[in-house]
Amino acid sequence: MDNNFFITENENLTKANIGFFLKMPLTGHNLAMASLLAKMQINSSQYFNTINKQARALTDLYNMTFDVAPQLYGRELILMYRLSYVEPLEVMDPEYSYEKIIETFSRIVRYPNLNSKVIKLVQNQLFNEYQELMASPTSYAWEHFFKKWYHDQPDFAHGIMGPINEILEADKEGLDAYTEALTTCPAAMIGYAKNSKYVVKILKEAFSDYDFNAKFASSNLVIEALPDPFTDEEKRGFAQAQMLLGFGYNGQLNKKERLAGKFLARYLAGDDSSVLFRKIREQLGAAYAVDADNYVNNSLLLVSAGVNHDKLDQASQIAQEEIEKVKAGDIDEAIFKKVKKAIYNEHQYGLDRAGYRIMLQLRALLIPEYSFLDLGKSIRKIQVTDLIKLANKLTLNESFYIK
Repeated sequence: MDNNFFITENENLTKANIGFFLKMPLTGHNLAMASLLAKMQINSSQYFNTINKQARALTDLYNMTFDVAPQLYGRELILMYRLSYVEPLEVMDPEYSYEKIIETFSRIVRYPNLNSKVIKLVQNQLFNEYQELMASPTSYAWEHFFKKWYHDQPDFAHGIMGPINEILEADKEGLDAYTEALTTCPAAMIGYAKNSKYVVKILKEAFSDYDFNAKFASSNLVIEALPDPFTDEEKRGFAQAQMLLGFGYNGQLNKKERLAGKFLARYLAGDDSSVLFRKIREQLGAAYAVDADNYVNNSLLLVSAGVNHDKLDQASQIAQEEIEKVKAGDIDEAIFKKVKKAIYNEHQYGLDRAGYRIMLQLRALLIPEYSFLDLGKSIRKIQVTDLIKLANKLTLNESFYIK
């Protein structure tokens, strides 16, 4: 049962950080149920059956923090539980112990409050959140872009919280079945704590009904881009138009190319010195915001912007031209060097944070063939030529405009 336990001894931290991860296939149903369950568990549990009781239980344990959220990794969905607590050895309180901390954690995770009234309350909360998101031009555009991008793969088409109709139609019986099925999913514990061997012992006892022996690595993670380019537009009457250009990667990317994708996105629209920010926002004066996101596990580079309606076509042309310039090797060396420095510094800063280290370990466990023994060194090795080679694997597959 030790296979997927990775709690590292760390004498330098006054706070322990533990992540509990459950892996399942990404489907619309799984994402909807995970979103609903996560919202419910943040609020309450069977042992702490109101928001106030659960908040008080956490506060009484020296402000222990608990969070849960679904996270998408290509074809996989990870339900992530995160726990942070002050080390008992730092407080020397006889009533504050590892046993008490992990017992509280396990009670919240393992015993959700599936009361019908609670389910209805959370459904209403999520529906209200969904309506607010869809009233935002950016969120509406993003959600509908992915529905179009995955028009024939509906399980992958919901990036925010899953199909809202499935959330609203869920009942106690369905959630009971879903939470029971979670015990059969591949499970992993990753974290940093003092007295880690003892912490692992207690965690094993508290979470003995989960499958920590199952293989956590994914053999089929990446969703390939479909070679079916199209252009679509909607008229919504938003104050600003929305431009979303989806560039698909042709073929699987290797480890170095996946990292280069982060550089390419930052080079295009990372900050106010990036090429699209300068060309579209400053020179054209067209955009409220310009972004480029590298969804490497979705084989997608997404360029998006909220722009003035009368400059939408010009902004789209500029974005496409800048991609073509990178393909041709026309790259601003000064911007590239700034991007490299920023990415490297962010990584070095992250190494001082347990949460960042845990997510690096999670990705290495999920996709070991793409993990880096020394990510900082690999970041420093990325060159302009790597961006050029990567850009030449891109094809504009979806042009989506909201006017």
